[in-house]
This record gives sequence, structure tokens and C-alpha cells, in this order.
Amino acid sequence: MVDDSNSNISNTTNTLGPQRPMSAASFVPPGFARSLGVKFFLVGFLTVALTVPLFAVWLLTMDRADTQRRAITEIGAQWGREQVLTGPFVAVKATKLVVENTNNGGQRQQRVATTLLFPPDTYDVAMDIEPQTRRRGIFEAVVYSADVKTGAQFDNIQSRELPPGIVAVDWDSARLVTALTDMKGIENVETMLAGRAVADPVPGTAITSLPGYAGFHHPLDADDVDGPFAVDQTLRFRGSAGLQVSPVGADTRVSMVSSWPHPSFSGKFLPSSREISDTGFRSSWQIPQLARQIPPVIDVSARGMARFLFESEVLGARLYQPVDYYRLVDRAVKYGVLFVSAAFLVVFIIEVLSGKRMHIVHYAMTGLMVVVFYVLLLALAERLGFAYAYAIASGATGGVIAAFTASVFNGRAWTLMAVGGFTALYGLLFVILSMEDFALLAGAISAFVVLTGVMFATRDTDWSGRNTVTDTAPPAPSAN
Repeated sequence: MVDDSNSNISNTTNTLGPQRPMSAASFVPPGFARSLGVKFFLVGFLTVALTVPLFAVWLLTMDRADTQRRAITEIGAQWGREQVLTGPFVAVKATKLVVENTNNGGQRQQRVATTLLFPPDTYDVAMDIEPQTRRRGIFEAVVYSADVKTGAQFDNIQSRELPPGIVAVDWDSARLVTALTDMKGIENVETMLAGRAVADPVPGTAITSLPGYAGFHHPLDADDVDGPFAVDQTLRFRGSAGLQVSPVGADTRVSMVSSWPHPSFSGKFLPSSREISDTGFRSSWQIPQLARQIPPVIDVSARGMARFLFESEVLGARLYQPVDYYRLVDRAVKYGVLFVSAAFLVVFIIEVLSGKRMHIVHYAMTGLMVVVFYVLLLALAERLGFAYAYAIASGATGGVIAAFTASVFNGRAWTLMAVGGFTALYGLLFVILSMEDFALLAGAISAFVVLTGVMFATRDTDWSGRNTVTDTAPPAPSAN
């Protein structure tokens, strides 16, 4: 009897045909490759990956902003820096008795030299600012020429109560001191004392205990400060960015007039009245004695007094440039992740509704085009301004993305949806950037509304992709 088991095995093998080795794809669940859920998470990962080039664009924006600030600083350094006008004061040399601790635990008294400043009792300042613009390359800075008139009334300063420790005052050393931040910008000074012209000013404050503070002074006689007297000054000087005044008088009144239409009032005190229009602004301050912390006699050797007097107790205005395109581009880049997500969302919704599929590489190209939009926006804003730059950059990149999406999803409806979606997206971003005070609120509401709409619009979507494959197994091969 012949054993034909081997032949049966052979016949069975031939019937089934050659066996192919199992590949990695055999372990992928049916429909996984076409699953919208998987595509959703891939697009999310791609969005996170695009934060790297977006961060590079943000660094580029910050670098260009720093370059602009350096250019403005250099222009100001040559024309005249931001000016702070302080004074006039009457400065006199004095002797101060100081108690010091000795090494053996005792104390000793020592006489040291100091300087006393006597601020005026009433102080009136009228400033007329003529703004100009200067350029360095593509960068523009606001500078000005200022005509300033001051009127200071001094009562009997010799009768004022002196600070503690002052034992002697040299009234023969009296001088009239006016401080100005950057003397390089000074053009003309005229000083009248009690109705008569005084000698030409001498550079420097002549106060050794006030290093780093520039200005000029007029030598006086002891008779000049004996009793009430008035000082009138007329100054013309250059500066940049802004002009501030220290309210040194016990009763200070300041007025400022300029043809610059965008003032930014700065310092410790806001104006009591102001008028701003397209042709310029007019403002005034009235500072009573109780509102400022300047004593009637100032010992300049007191710790922190110089900084307090010349830097803290000031008022004035800066010539603000409202078109700060670097700030707007910076804000736009900070919305970059949301913007890229919204762009992907437009494409993804079309993919869900159309039933067609867009490759993940196409999504990557779309995201990179959004990044190019920010680069174009930055480059064009430096030349054309933000509004024109945004129109050109959004029109170019949005048009390309919409046309590319329409070419992938053939059909008039998908074309209109792509064009409408990206037009609305770019328009919404511009509105958010324009709403400076409500940008965060507008962005949050927009994101909430869009996400809510997408959630309910796609609630019946087949995210797993099971309906895209056949669930019925193929018929088993016949044994015969």
C-alpha cells in the first residue's frame, strides 16, 4: 500500500499558491492609513513642528526692532537726546557738620563742604516744540527744536530754613544753575536777572557732587540774592523723542505746544488740560507745592537727592510714533500657532466634506507658506508700512494657498470654500491686530466660535475610517 500523504500535501500547497512573507503593513488595522482621526493628529503634530520656523521669524522681528532702536539712538546722539530741563536754581557753597563713628566706638564731628540749591518760589515754563524727522537707511526718528521761556520768582532765599547740620553758607559763591540733559543740542541761551542781562553762561553746573548732570550756570554776587528777585530765561535747543521739565517751583505752571499730533504724556504728573488734534496738541500743567516732594533748600550731598530731583520729579511729553510695525508684526507672530492651526482647519474641513484626501506633505507646504507670509509681512512693512504690507503679503500667500487647495479638491464648491475660508482667516487676523486694547478678547472669542462650529459640524464624521474598506473577508480557496 502506497502512502500518498506527501502528494496530498503537495497538491494542497500548489492549490493555495506560493506564500508571500508578511510585511509590516499587514499589522496595520484596516482603514488606518485613510483614517481622518490619524490625519487629525498628524496635522496637530505638524502644527507643533512649525513653531520652530515661527520662532525663527519672531527672533528676526526682534533683531530688526533692535536695529531700529539703535538707529534712532544714534540719530538722537548726534542731534540731541531726550531732554530734561531742570532749574534755574540758586546754588551756594556751604559747610556741613557731620558726626562720624570712630574705630574705638566713639564719635567725632567733622566739617565737610557741600552745595545748597534754592529752588524758585514760582516757576512758569512755556515750551514750543517744532518736530522734524531724520532718517538713517530705512529707519526714521522723530527729533525736535524747542523754544523754551522760563520765569522764576525768588523771594528772600536767605531767610529760608537750612537743612540740619549746615553751619555756614558762602553767599559770595552764589550762582544761577540750570541743568539740561544733553548740552550738545543747545543753540541759544538768554538770561535776565531782575530785568537786566547777566554775563554769558558758563558750561557745566559747577557742582562737583552732581557728576553726570550737564547744564550751565551764571556767576552771581551776594547782593543779587539779597531780597526778592526774578529770573527770566529764553532757551533754544534740540532734542529727540521727548521733552520733560522738573517742577522745581513751589508753585509751577507749565504749558507745551507742538504741531506733532501724537503726544504721549510722560513723567509723574499728567496735564491738567490738553487739546489734541490732527494739527498738533496743546497741554498745560499746574503743580502746587504739596504735590511735589522738593524741599525749599536742597542739600545735594543727601543720598538719592540728585536722582530724585533730576529724574523722578518730572513732567512732559514724548513725540510718539503710532506706526510701530515691528510691534504689530511681533503681535501677529505670537498668533502664529493659532493662525497655522486655523489654516490647516480650513483645509481639513474641505477634506472631510469632499471625501477626498490631501497628503500630509501638502499640509506641510501650506504651513510653510503661512510662515513665508510672516517673513513677507516683516520685509514689506519696513518699506511700505503695516497696512499695505499686510494687504500684499496676505493677498499673495493666501491666494497661493487657496489656489493650491482648490487644485487638490476639484470642484467649484471647494474652490469657493477655499477662497472664502482663507479670505476670512486673513481678514480676521488683521481685525484682531488692529484692536489693540481688545486683541486678546477678540482672538479668544474667535477661537471659541470656530472650534464650537467645527465640533458640531463634524460630530457624524467617520474618524476611524472603517467605512473606507470592505469588512467582508474574501472567499476561501477551493480544495479541488
